[in-house]
Amino acid sequence: MAEWVNVQGLDIPDDRLPIALGQVYLPRNLHKFLRIKDREEVTATHGEILQLITCFHPSTHISGNISNPQSVIVMFQWLVLPWILSFESMDYETNIMKFSNE
Repeated sequence: MAEWVNVQGLDIPDDRLPIALGQVYLPRNLHKFLRIKDREEVTATHGEILQLITCFHPSTHISGNISNPQSVIVMFQWLVLPWILSFESMDYETNIMKFSNE
């Protein structure tokens, strides 16, 4: 038996599940971030960036109490940007974004 078993019963910690599967549920209000791959500028709120980080890393439980906006941007760059840049497809009916996890 694996040391980690997530809520879906897979041998992957919940926090690593989206990245291990190469897909993530991306709510409609966050679809605009997909334009980053095309080098388009995206305007987002502090809350939207935190919500996006949580989509990719569900167990982070990041709250909106981060006082330094630059910290949120750095977290986005480290925790999410690589996966958005490896974006492969988006199913707009299910809101599932697929990306290369290699």
